[in-house]
Formats: sequence, C-alpha cells, structure tokens
Amino acid sequence: MEKSIGIVFKSLPYGETSLILDVFTETEGLQSFIVSGVRKKKKNLQALYQVMQMLEIVYYPSKGDALRRIKEANAHHKYQSIFYDIPTTSLATLMMDFTRQSVKEKEANPILFSFLIKHFLHIDNEPKKLANYHIFYLLQLCQQIGIKPHNNYSFSEPFFNIRDGAFSDSLEQDALFYLDQKQSELLSLFLDKTWSEAKNIKMNRDMRHTLLDALVKYYSYHLENFRKPKSLDILKVIFA
Repeated sequence: MEKSIGIVFKSLPYGETSLILDVFTETEGLQSFIVSGVRKKKKNLQALYQVMQMLEIVYYPSKGDALRRIKEANAHHKYQSIFYDIPTTSLATLMMDFTRQSVKEKEANPILFSFLIKHFLHIDNEPKKLANYHIFYLLQLCQQIGIKPHNNYSFSEPFFNIRDGAFSDSLEQDALFYLDQKQSELLSLFLDKTWSEAKNIKMNRDMRHTLLDALVKYYSYHLENFRKPKSLDILKVIFA
C-alpha cells in the first residue's frame, strides 16, 4: 500500500459509480487513478475528487502506466475560497488549466509539487487583491517548467521574441514570433518580480487582456499541443 499527498488535475466519470483521476502526487509525479463507488446516489463522494482538490490518498501500487486504485482519500486542505468565491474560483481554474497542460512529469518533483501547493493555498487563504495574480503565477510557472523568459528588456531591445524567450532590437523579418511593443513592455514589468511587487503594478482591463493573450502565445509556442484555456475568457470578465 502506498500513501501520498496529491492535487487533482482531472476527474472523469467511469462506469456507473467510479471516477478516473489524474493526480499530481508528491511521491510519483503525475499519475492516473481509479476510485470506485464514489458516485452512488445514497453516498455521493464525487465532490471530494473534484479538480484542484488537495488529497491525502492511500492506494494500491501498480506497474508502469496502469491505473492505480485508490483505497481511501481525505482532504489535505479544506478550501475556504477556491470553491466558494467566484473571482477566486475563476482565477484558480485558469491557473489549473495552464498547469495541467504544462506539467506531464510521471516522477517525483518535490520542488514543483511544493510550488503548486504554495500558490493554490495562497489564493485560497488571501482571496483579496488578486487582480494580477494569474499573470504573476503564469510567469512563475514558466520558470518551473523550463521556459522562463529572459529579463533583458531595454530601450534598445524592446521587442520580445517568443521563439528565443528574450527581448530583441527589432522584429526582423518574421513578426509572427514577436510580441508587439506594448505586449513586450507589459511583460517586462512582471519579470523577476515578487508577489509583493507584482500586486502593486498598475494595470487596467485592456492591459491585463493584452498581456494574457501574449502569455497564451508564449505557452502555445513552447508547449506541444497547448490550447487556449476556455477559462481565459471568463477570467477576463471577472477581473475587468
């Protein structure tokens, strides 16, 4: 029998009463699980396994990529805001949409695991003044997955090259791989900032939308099969 803490990345119905889960675990990275009997009418435990839940799980070991079977599970942290406050829910959903398209490691990564726990707990415990948090988080996540942009913005190098992950002095011939000057300038404001610094960056609705669109372009180029999250449009409305 194995034990671990994990964050639910995906939860899908299976059969009449079961769920198939993708869980990023502290001990084995991203793994798939099956949990049975949790969708019974008399005792529906499905909410315990919803996306973003932090769980303490006990499960039967399995070889290779076979599904691991969960024997028991409990909430590792009972959210106060993420599932109950609309702005926080929207923010957390966008963070998770980017995260599950970015994190594919099927082996332990304690640094990345601690990073995810820290950020989801932060927005749950401090749900106020988070208007810039999604931008801050997405740039922090870039560092965790090895695509951190270089912070070399200057008057002489004002254009961000998506392909190279660095600022350049011109658009060269193919503007497709560049952010425009406004997007590049906004991106530079957040690079290498702590949250205490990033939360005080003055941004209006259009600026946030512009920068979010730029980050979608960046992720789409560097991550195979990355798709624009549907939650992006919802968050743009919430944090207008």
